[in-house]
Amino acid sequence: MDIQLTTKSQDALGASVRIAAAHGNPSVEPIHILDSLLQQGPGIATALLENLGVNIADLTSSVRAAMQALPSASGSTVPGAGPGGSQGGGGPEGAPAGGGRRG
Repeated sequence: MDIQLTTKSQDALGASVRIAAAHGNPSVEPIHILDSLLQQGPGIATALLENLGVNIADLTSSVRAAMQALPSASGSTVPGAGPGGSQGGGGPEGAPAGGGRRG
């Protein structure tokens, strides 16, 4: 199945993966995608929410608090958690950085 996504959608999904990794979350959850959409600033997502009467600042705060409550892992096996941060810090000895399984 070939799914065509807009550039903004691709950006949001990529950002949600980075957000999850930065928080040490083992998987990308819908809350990560919502946070990435809110971080994009004015756009279709925020316009729809505002038309529903949602306070974007309050929602953003709630989303960030909910992400803090998600299970997280830390250590050298978690992307973005080691000395190299989210820029990749090298994989296991002899393996390329970021060459491990992600799921």
